[in-house]
Amino acid sequence: MRVALENVTARLGLADLGPLGRDTLLLWGVQIYYRLSGVIVLMVLSRRLSPGDIGIYFFALSVEGSFVVLANLSMDRVMMRRVASNPSHVSSYVSPLLGFRIWTSPAYLLCVFLASFFLAGSILPAIMIVATATLAESLYFSIANIFIALNKAVYNVTIGVTAQTLFLLVFLASMWWTPSLGAFLGANLIRSLTLLCAGAILARRFLRGWKPTWNSAFLKEGAPFLLLTVIALMQERVDTLLLGWFAGFEAVAQYSLALRIISASTFIPSVMGTVFFPHIAADQIENKSRSIIMRGAALLAGIGLVAMTVGYIWAEPVTALLYGRLSSVVAGLLRPLTLLFPVQFLAIFLTVALQALRREKQALSAQAAGTAASVLLNVVLIPVFSIRGAITAKLLSSSLQLLLLAGYLWPFISLPAPRSQSIGE
Repeated sequence: MRVALENVTARLGLADLGPLGRDTLLLWGVQIYYRLSGVIVLMVLSRRLSPGDIGIYFFALSVEGSFVVLANLSMDRVMMRRVASNPSHVSSYVSPLLGFRIWTSPAYLLCVFLASFFLAGSILPAIMIVATATLAESLYFSIANIFIALNKAVYNVTIGVTAQTLFLLVFLASMWWTPSLGAFLGANLIRSLTLLCAGAILARRFLRGWKPTWNSAFLKEGAPFLLLTVIALMQERVDTLLLGWFAGFEAVAQYSLALRIISASTFIPSVMGTVFFPHIAADQIENKSRSIIMRGAALLAGIGLVAMTVGYIWAEPVTALLYGRLSSVVAGLLRPLTLLFPVQFLAIFLTVALQALRREKQALSAQAAGTAASVLLNVVLIPVFSIRGAITAKLLSSSLQLLLLAGYLWPFISLPAPRSQSIGE
């Protein structure tokens, strides 16, 4: 298996990145496994549960998702940056994060409870089960980011595959014997708790003598990351909200189905950014960081261009497989949206690179400019061109954001490269 992994990293141009290439490939594999198992889950749910039960589940996700940013206040990046800079003090860097989680976790559950009580009291138990599973998974992700910062991504892979496989077994058995929404929610909760417990057990190897502490400087350092998360959530929703307002829900459905294919691939730059983040943060001066950023951007640009070409050519068969009778409409919308593959891949990665370089305010300004442009363009174009207007606004605002990100990074990456270097060692 190790030889096969080395061969794949070599074919993708990741071989000379050492641990970076290995960890990226491993986490890509886990994400692909997650998505394939997700397809299985959706297929089973659509056949074993009623539309009403499925609707309750997705409504519960929407309710708790409105407050999920409260679960961690986007502080994981701050912790990763500190741990990567000085791994020997990992416990002291994790303690402020745990101190915040002691307060933010109950606040998140309380907000979900109050919103559910007033908006949908009849399904309050289902929403709270979903929220509890989300919180447990969020806590695990904080631990998983510690592993990545310490070059221990193999722990993430082992825990993730084990928990997901256990979930699939419990889910399929429950759907076979007693299909119900409660059985599905229970299986999902088991998965999240398995992730958290396994992560906590392994984390004890690195966290010795730690205790939760309150650190206002930690919160101040993390404020731009929190704003980035909030603005990103706004940017993701503004086009569909305005499209629904001006063009109706049928247009929203067609646009969202086409865009979902693009969104499903963003794990590629997200995983690479997460793996590369601690290495860039640990060395912000030497040319090694510049080389890492340039190599990562070049690889993602290549993958994005390939995805764009394949998506454009295979738009009809892909949408026919996924969406059936709606494929003829969605395929026509998907083709121009495939331009987002290279644009979004690079934008996500460059945003993470700026955060690692302690230039998160520049990443924030680029994100804010892209969001403002999206709102303005959608307001102008959707009333005239409907879905085509939303697509045009999406492409133009995303391209503007990418240009700003590249401009902010250019003074750093344009410095001369060293004559010899070893990356990821």
